[in-house]
Amino acid sequence: MCPQTGRADSGLKLLPPGVPVQDARIMPRQANLKKGASIMGNSLDWSQCPAVESIPGKVSGAWVFKDTRMPVSIVFENLEAGATIEEIMDWFHLNRPQIVSVLEFAARSLDTPTRPQPAQPGADAHPV
Repeated sequence: MCPQTGRADSGLKLLPPGVPVQDARIMPRQANLKKGASIMGNSLDWSQCPAVESIPGKVSGAWVFKDTRMPVSIVFENLEAGATIEEIMDWFHLNRPQIVSVLEFAARSLDTPTRPQPAQPGADAHPV
């Protein structure tokens, strides 16, 4: 709840006047991803993480924290941009167990060795 207006806070933060975008510590929902993109991409099976859900028609089916409309990607984007867990908790109204749960899930999943897929029969390993 915004203390000045009494309205619900959207979680989006505006930059203070005069602060260039490149100097901002947080740039929510911007394409400022490198490793974060691979974490939220198809590399992890988020259906195995109990803290998140994806419901068709809810935030376009994106993975969100359970019982919220907050995309999980917001954590990775903001950590990569330099935010702390405490800042993310404050800005996006998440709690520490929610954030820690997705971070631990991602870490465990990325540590799990992947098995190479067997070659398809008749597939040429060296296409021309």
